[in-house]
Amino acid sequence: MRNSYYCQPFLKRCNHMQKKRQYVPVLSTLLAVGVLFAASSCKKVDIDFGGQYVPNESSRVVKVDTITPVVSTVYADSFSTAATGTMLLGAHTDPYFGRSVASSYFEFAPPTGTTYDVNAEYDSIILVIKPASTRAYYGDTLTDLHIGVQELNEEIVPVRPGSTTYSTLFNTTSFTKKSGFLNIGNTRTAVRVQPSITDTIVVRLNDQFGANLFNLLKTNSQNIQNSTAFINEVLKGVYISAGANDNVILNLKDSVDMRLYYTTPGRESIHSYVTFTLANNAHHFNHIDIDRTGTPLGNAGFGKNKQVISSEDLGNRAFMQYITGSMVKIQFPTAKASILNAPDFTSILSAHLVIRPLIGSYENTYKKLPASIRLSTTNINNLIGSDLTSSSGSSMQVQTGNLVVDDRNPKSTAYTYDVTSYLLQQINLTTIDNGNGLLMSPPANTTSFDRLVVGNANNTDARMVLTIYYLAVNK
Repeated sequence: MRNSYYCQPFLKRCNHMQKKRQYVPVLSTLLAVGVLFAASSCKKVDIDFGGQYVPNESSRVVKVDTITPVVSTVYADSFSTAATGTMLLGAHTDPYFGRSVASSYFEFAPPTGTTYDVNAEYDSIILVIKPASTRAYYGDTLTDLHIGVQELNEEIVPVRPGSTTYSTLFNTTSFTKKSGFLNIGNTRTAVRVQPSITDTIVVRLNDQFGANLFNLLKTNSQNIQNSTAFINEVLKGVYISAGANDNVILNLKDSVDMRLYYTTPGRESIHSYVTFTLANNAHHFNHIDIDRTGTPLGNAGFGKNKQVISSEDLGNRAFMQYITGSMVKIQFPTAKASILNAPDFTSILSAHLVIRPLIGSYENTYKKLPASIRLSTTNINNLIGSDLTSSSGSSMQVQTGNLVVDDRNPKSTAYTYDVTSYLLQQINLTTIDNGNGLLMSPPANTTSFDRLVVGNANNTDARMVLTIYYLAVNK
């Protein structure tokens, strides 16, 4: 291992010297910093170790940046998409990740507490959908979204085929639908959505469907007295999807309403409406499909049957889009031996991991870099564990990469993480688990199409670098 630089005078007190224990007076950090800048023989180390330092000619700080992170793309299996508060709807083709399709299932509860004049007449019925507060989207908002609404042929039950009942619903779950659409004209409704402007999406539904519902309301049918009866006997659920050629996915609120308009005749006719609301948000979930044909991952056979692919086999790249099933895994299998066998090593002072996105894989519109990416511990099972944190005042905050974007020099665009505590933990393990590592994923991983392509240590345009500063003893 190469010791790229060392600085003599300014060190943390070492409590476990390997050969000879020495004790020196502890000076304040302010004094140590002053001596640092005064010393002509010592070059400045541009990093904050966050501790107290003392002049000590028998020890030094060593910088090491030759430990190579091992990077791979790993498969994210099925995960819950129920009760997220977000409806995902649309489709989009991404040259790096493939064709993503998002659709949604939900149930309606009937309106209550309204009486209807015997002469009241049905007018129309619509779905009312609102964009999520994030106004997030993935794809081209200058194209139409073709919304199709279908009636379910079975009730929404949280169960996986061949397994016991679950308390949630997954990105891979689906239920059978009746043929045709509930849309008026039995065809999809084309809408143009501008996320920053559009506040409501309206889909007109079939009048026969609406008139049947209104008749149940007017006659005070037992099948419309409560949600259970309504779902069992009238409308088991609704499935909403996008057209086969659509190219945008929208984040929408899950508080979709079905609004039925009617008129009470008289000298002055009264126009009114009642609302069927979301019945059970635990039964609202998003279904996600992904077709990776023709993409780097697809060409490499990535998926359920090939769940780990090294970055070397992907052109020194790794891919993250959790919602479509890919995460970046970063490991340091040689770190323990390299650090413990480093010349005169006593302890790690600081360790930072710099992750760079692949130039050309992102832009400033819908393929922009995610503002926040978390790093979480994992093992051989590649499940998300605990997020890496750092101190912020008196509390600990989840690290999200502190993204810096440099448009003039894209190679300087990077996410940076403090991995000091993680590496200290790893080198202190008595048993080495070669499956240990860190996973990259967005904070809102089940409601976001955030995507990222990163380089490994051999990628000249997006080089990943682990930099360690350690305390060494002069012998």
